[in-house]
Order: sequence, then C-alpha cells, then structure tokens
Amino acid sequence: FDLSTKDNEVLDGQDPADFSVSYHTTQADADNAINPIGPNYTNTTTPETLYFRIANSAYPECYGTGSFRLEVIDQVTAHTPQDLEYCDTDNDGQAVFDLTAAQAEIIGGQNPAGLVLSYHENQADADTGSNTLNATNYPSTAYQNTIYVRVENVSDPSCYDTTSFQLNIFDTPVPPEVSDWQVCDDDNDGRHTFDLGDKVGEILDGTTGNSVSFYGSQNDADNAINALGGTYRNTTDPQTVYFRMENTNHPDCYGTGSFQLQVFDTPTAHVPEPLIVCATDGTGIRTLDLSAKDAEVLDGQDPDGFTVLYFAAQTDADANSNALPKSAYTNVSARETLYARIQNNENEDCYDTASFELIINPWPQAQLEDTYVICPDSPELNLDGGDFESWSWRDESDTEIGTDRNLDITELGNYSLTVARTQNGVTCEGTVSFEVISSGAPESITTEIVGFGDRVTIEVTATGVGEFEYSVDGENYQDSNRLEVFPGEYTIYVRDKFLCRTLEKEIIALGYQKFFTPNGDGSHEHWNIIGAEGYPESKLYIYDRYGKLIVQLLPDGPGWDGTFRGVAMPSSDYWFRYELQGGRAFTGHFT
Repeated sequence: FDLSTKDNEVLDGQDPADFSVSYHTTQADADNAINPIGPNYTNTTTPETLYFRIANSAYPECYGTGSFRLEVIDQVTAHTPQDLEYCDTDNDGQAVFDLTAAQAEIIGGQNPAGLVLSYHENQADADTGSNTLNATNYPSTAYQNTIYVRVENVSDPSCYDTTSFQLNIFDTPVPPEVSDWQVCDDDNDGRHTFDLGDKVGEILDGTTGNSVSFYGSQNDADNAINALGGTYRNTTDPQTVYFRMENTNHPDCYGTGSFQLQVFDTPTAHVPEPLIVCATDGTGIRTLDLSAKDAEVLDGQDPDGFTVLYFAAQTDADANSNALPKSAYTNVSARETLYARIQNNENEDCYDTASFELIINPWPQAQLEDTYVICPDSPELNLDGGDFESWSWRDESDTEIGTDRNLDITELGNYSLTVARTQNGVTCEGTVSFEVISSGAPESITTEIVGFGDRVTIEVTATGVGEFEYSVDGENYQDSNRLEVFPGEYTIYVRDKFLCRTLEKEIIALGYQKFFTPNGDGSHEHWNIIGAEGYPESKLYIYDRYGKLIVQLLPDGPGWDGTFRGVAMPSSDYWFRYELQGGRAFTGHFT
C-alpha cells in the first residue's frame, strides 16, 4: 500500500507545512513516535489495523493519533452460466423467467454473502449497475434475449465483474389428433408389421422444426426412452402406440399423442353354385332374394362378423358402390354374371369377391288361345299342347283330365294346361288357362234397298243365335247391318263373330247418276238406271222439265245419249220415271 495516499485524509485540510504525518503498526509506536512505516507498506494480514500520528512540526510533543484498516479483497469473478430455456406452451414467443435460476452458476465457488448480483438488458447498464431488472419475474417478449449480469463485492462496489447469458424461448409442438391405423390381416393371425415412419407425415401435418418418435407406453414417450423402431410388429390387437413430437432445437419441448394399431381379419369369398330359377312369364324377368346365396359365400365364416353384398360388375364390387338390392333383385337379362363381396363389419376395406352365374330358365308356355269356340257345323275340338316333357290338362274343377300332348274337348267351360321342361338341371313348369265356348251362326239373310240415287243403303237382316258381322266384299266386315254403297251388283256376306259360318247373297242395288256429259269425250256419255239390266221387264221414261216425253228406254240398253230425234238436247234438268214389274215406280231428275 502507498500510505502517503492517506495523508490528505488525515490532515483533513490542515497545512502540511505546519503538521507532519507518520504511520505505525501499534498505538504505542504512534504515541511514542517510534518505528514509523511507509510510505510503501506491505500488509502482514488482512484486515490489518494501522495507526497514524499527526504532530506540530515546531512542537512535536503536540500531536494526535488515529487508526484505519488495511483490507485486501479477493477479485470478483462473474462466471458464464448456461442459457435459460423455456418451452412455450401457447407458442406466442413470450415467457416470464426467474433470472436468479442462473445465480449459482454465476457465483461458482465464491462466497455469496460477499457478493451482490444484478441483471441488466445491456452491457452499459451492467458496467454502471444501473437499470436493474426484476430478477425473479422478468418477462421476455422475444424468442432469444441476452441478459447481462453484474457481480460486485459487497464491501466495495467498484470491485465487480460482468457476464451474460441467453434467454431462449422454444415453441412446444402441439400433437394433432391422429387416426387409428387399420390394416387387413392376410393370414388372420392378428399380427402385422407396420412401418411407423408412414405415420410421421400425418403427425407432423405440414409443420417444420419438429421430429417424431414412437413408444410402447406413455411413460416411455414422456421420458423419451425405449423408442420403437421404424418397422414394428404388433404384439396385441388392438395395440396403442404412443408418439412423442418434439422441437428439434430443444427436445425437452414436446407433446405426446397416441393411436391404435388395429388388425382386422380378411374374409374369403367362396364361389357359390350358379343361381338357376324358372321364369314365371314370357318376359324372363324375376325378382329374386340374393341372400339365399349368403351361406355359400360365407362357407362357415361368422355371419355376425362379415356382410355379403352383391354387385353387377367387378369394379362396383371392388369399389363397394352400386350394391344390388339384396332381398329384391330384378334381373335385366336371362343370363347374368353377379359378383359377391364379403367384407369385415368392422373394416369394410377388408374384403374378398367371387362371381357366379344367374340363369333364368325360359318359361315353358303352351301356345294356346285364350278362347276356343265349338261351332255348330264342327262340334269337336282337338288341342295340341306343344313339345314339352309333360302335360297336365285340368278342367275348371281342377280335376286332371289328360296327360298326353293332345286333348279332345267336347264340353264347354274353363280349362288349364301345365307343361314342364328341364334346362340347366332345373325343371320348370308353366300354366296357361283357356275357355271353351259355343258360338251361334247365321241361319238366313234378307236384304232391303233403302233410298234411290247415286248412293243407296243396303239393310241386311240375319236370323240365328249370336252376334254377326256384315260385308259387301267378303274382306272388310262391320258390326252395323246397314251398308252404304254406290248402285250396282253386290254379294252380301254375313258371319258370326267366331267365324263358324258365313252366308252369302247376291243383290242388285238400283240407282242413277245425278248428271252425265254427252260431249263426245268418252266419259259419262249415256244415262241409265244403274242395275236395271237385272230387271228386264222394267220401263224407263225421260221427260224435259216441262213434262214432255223425250224418250222411252229399254233397261238393258246403253241408256239415253242426250238427243231428241238425233238433235242434242240443251244442258238442263230432266225428269224420269222408272217402273218395275208389279207396279212399283221411282221418279227423280238429273242434269
């Protein structure tokens, strides 16, 4: 120590020319002014007390004494601690730190009682000891923040050191809800080898800066011990697998979740026998209950654990789409390939398919009419049942009356025929019903001509039992007995509705043209009573409009040529009188 640095403090303003200062190791030496020390002095202990003597330079016996201590303080060291880190559960980049958590590392082996620690946001504040922070409750608003520490001697604040450390905030991964891992067991032993790495993408869900590991228990996941390998074979079914999702920059910031490994039995679709049924009508369309094939497809597999569905196409069966109505399927053709899908009730993706044929045997139908008629002229009826394996003819009391192909029927009534034919190993039957009735027939016909002109009506009267039809050409028949015709010769036909008997009668329908044109063009050159040639005894008189007789004609001649005594008559109305034998007469006029 340079003791002279204490002179001014000892003089305390007194004139050094008038007073002298000396330093001593004991009070006695100071009082006796012996054994002075300094000005340079090396202490022998710490702390050490020294004594000073201030005396009048002219009168040394006039003096005063005092003391002070020499103390050597150890150098303060601020050790650099580890950074303080925080896992941010809400990932907002903010956290409250207790800065004193680093204190023990900063002090190290020094006596904490002799030190004062303060925390600052920059080096300048640490050097001056200003703007100290709340050490136990410091809010950090950045993911990384530097804290500066001042360590000073409790006895001498000027004896200090500084250091710094980081406050690091890390996001804590938030594990998503992860779907259970369901697989189909190819050998149905309940075990499967899983590549757990295939699940990483789903867990990370697009996040970065995180890693994923898998564990057999929650404890292992929390402590990151006993991680499962990337390829893992389950030991139970189902089995829970736990995963740990941690921040790659700070593994202690993590979240955990779980999912199940589930292994489902894969059923086997056994190929059923063809479904062969009989058509019930000529369309070949049937509504069928396909569930009748379930037992064959299952072949002993548990119907409570598996479901059987049916499809019209293999692609539909594989996609499990457009399933056919199982209990009421209506076919679209006589021969179809159907596809059965058997699937696990707990996991429909575990399935198998098989196909089988649907065959609709044609309906054996006897080609018989709905109604047969026994005619008066032919009272016997022989029916042919067609080419089949068997025949069963029954009357309206359901009594079998024949088993041969042909049957003679003489009685009226309702009948049925059931025939059978075997195809594709299945015998099918078809029944048709028919009625045998009796028909009346016309016995005689009479006709009457109604009207006299360029069109006439033939009224036909037929005797006999039944309903009749009428015709003037034998081809086109009508129900009405009134036939509208042009004058001329006709054959009248009458028949019954069932065509048992047809009667004919030839008639002449008398009439005349309303005009004629004797102009030499070869058309309508003569006028006469149409059909008069059938009545050779008849007479025809033609008059002008004043009643003058122009000509008398024979009925079988060509008719009037429009002249009188060789001279052409003018265009005008002319009158006629036509007389039949027996006094019947018709009159009229023409142009």
